[in-house]
Amino acid sequence: WRIKLIRADSIGKYSWDNKASGTGSSLSNYGSNDWSDAALNTVLNSKPYWNRSSGTCPYGQQGATTSCNFTSNGLTSTSQGQIETMKWRLGGAKWDSSRSTDGFYTSERGSETCTTTGNCSGKTRPTTTNGNVGLPYPSDWGYTYAKGVADGCYNTPSDSGKCGSTNAQKGWMFSTSYSFLTISPWADYSSDVFTVNASGHVHYESASNSYYGVRPVVYLQSNIQLSGEGSVNSPYTIIG
Repeated sequence: WRIKLIRADSIGKYSWDNKASGTGSSLSNYGSNDWSDAALNTVLNSKPYWNRSSGTCPYGQQGATTSCNFTSNGLTSTSQGQIETMKWRLGGAKWDSSRSTDGFYTSERGSETCTTTGNCSGKTRPTTTNGNVGLPYPSDWGYTYAKGVADGCYNTPSDSGKCGSTNAQKGWMFSTSYSFLTISPWADYSSDVFTVNASGHVHYESASNSYYGVRPVVYLQSNIQLSGEGSVNSPYTIIG
């Protein structure tokens, strides 16, 4: 088993991917929802965030960028040595078939990416990719919610009464300050990905949309030791 860490706050708002049509796996100017060659994947795994440096990040359509600086919140060399290279599941969900936490969990580990549906024109998409840093899954969001409440978060944002009304119902990942990206593609279209908005609803948006926050996710190596109880007052601390 591995300990999974999901960043509590956003490192900024950037595009998931924004390659122009015909570049890499992109079939439109709204980018591609194939995480294996996504522009944000590169930022997190080999460019500014990974190297705790400044540079450029995807922002807008057709390869546009904006300056980004992770010199205070990127990964240190010590952190890099504590992170495991993992297989990230890239299965997607159709919007009309998996509106539940368990349904998303199954879809994330499935083979539906945009290979047989949507406008992918028969272009094969991978169902997994290896890497050190990823993003949350839609199911991660649901499993932090109070049992029996989370499934209401997978409906359209207009269903505001179905996604928890108290802090006790809403999970620790919830923030009214920003919406954030997930790693999972919407299988009905080649350029859309699932997101979580500031009211807690899971929906889909264009991969090039730069409105959503980025919350990096990593898995610790199996030999890492922790202290603490994992609570607010006694959080886990890496000791070796």
